[in-house]
Amino acid sequence: MKVFGLSTNYVSFGSGETVLFLHGWGCDVSDFLGSAKVLSKERKVVCLDLWGFGKSQSPKKVWNSFDYAKAVHEFVRLLGIKKFHLVGHSFGGKIAIIYASHFSAEVKSLTLVASAGMKKRFSLKRYLKIKRYKRLKKLVLENKKDESVLLGFGSQDLKNSTGIMKDIMLNVVNENVCFESKKICTKTLIVWGKNDKETPIYMAKKLHKNIHHSKLITFDGGHFVHIENFLKFNEALKNFWEEV
Repeated sequence: MKVFGLSTNYVSFGSGETVLFLHGWGCDVSDFLGSAKVLSKERKVVCLDLWGFGKSQSPKKVWNSFDYAKAVHEFVRLLGIKKFHLVGHSFGGKIAIIYASHFSAEVKSLTLVASAGMKKRFSLKRYLKIKRYKRLKKLVLENKKDESVLLGFGSQDLKNSTGIMKDIMLNVVNENVCFESKKICTKTLIVWGKNDKETPIYMAKKLHKNIHHSKLITFDGGHFVHIENFLKFNEALKNFWEEV
């Protein structure tokens, strides 16, 4: 399938009302594949490779999260899906927040799993690290330091990104979708790991406060709580969908 001229990969299982899964940064359709196969016994489940990941083509220009949400909307249109349950993890969760706030009529329910997009709390350690990075980067640009001095900075996702995907990562990493989350009127399930270091639990509580008709569930585990608590996660989704 082509979406905005980009080759797009997805897998689909089952029949009935549709569930669309959006994976996190650096992942692919396999992120939710286990849940998809289990849940497809009762519903049609679609797992999408977001552009630049898995087998989907990378964008030809630097996208932001809103561009990704528009592309997901076009993907849904091309599949002829009218209304569906939307599930997003991490970066996929940020895209899902934007989607639900802009195309609410299409989203029957929203599930956010360790979602990115909430503003990080002030940390003196983080502030000093950013300040040091900017100072070193200035010296690199002035050819006074080798570029290798910057290798210790940045997340693992950033370090693993290359080419245009690195530029996209730099573009989306600090996006704050707090305003979009406040516009969501869809019933929402928020699933979080109690020991998540990537998106700390305070972000889950912020989302829960921002989104009316939302329910927060926490499990033991970290950022990939949906995999660490596979059976509980699947059961939570089924129970939530039955309530919608």
